[in-house]
Amino acid sequence: MFRKQHSRKKIKPHTGGEPFLDVFLKQVIPYVMAGIVILVIVLMVRGVFVSLPYFDVHDVKVVAGKEGMENLDFLKNYDLLKTCKGKNIFEVDIRRIETMIRKDHPEFKLIQVNRSMPGTIEIKVVVRIPVVIVRLGDYYPIDTDGVVLSPMTKFKGALPIIGGISISKKPKVGERIESGQLKSV
Repeated sequence: MFRKQHSRKKIKPHTGGEPFLDVFLKQVIPYVMAGIVILVIVLMVRGVFVSLPYFDVHDVKVVAGKEGMENLDFLKNYDLLKTCKGKNIFEVDIRRIETMIRKDHPEFKLIQVNRSMPGTIEIKVVVRIPVVIVRLGDYYPIDTDGVVLSPMTKFKGALPIIGGISISKKPKVGERIESGQLKSV
């Protein structure tokens, strides 16, 4: 019948003794100081790594996937990579490099740019391999994902040629052909 009432502790207002601000500062200052010390140490360590010539980019390495990777050394001469040489490896924007290569080379199925310590930028690529040629006025090599490859794409052996497929516009290199007729093949 009777509910047990919970006793609530009342917060007592600061009364006398040391002023409230003094007590607060004595409790907070050590944590603020520790945070400042840690921040300074992190910035100093970063400064050391950025200033050491040991971490300057001296090489660009292209790692090829499985097949179709005869000669990818042209990636080493990429303008964006030329500007990286001699620059600190931690300051190189590898995502930007990856995006630029992907934009300029739709024939790559996979592009991955990594830092390899102490001073190497490593580019891993997998080239799209054509599996069929589609005749749409011109001849277009197509990979397993339906992506149009450059007409200059080298491939081994003879590929089947498929005609009679209708699409709304002329395909561009790197675009995926969306056609129910092609999917059924």
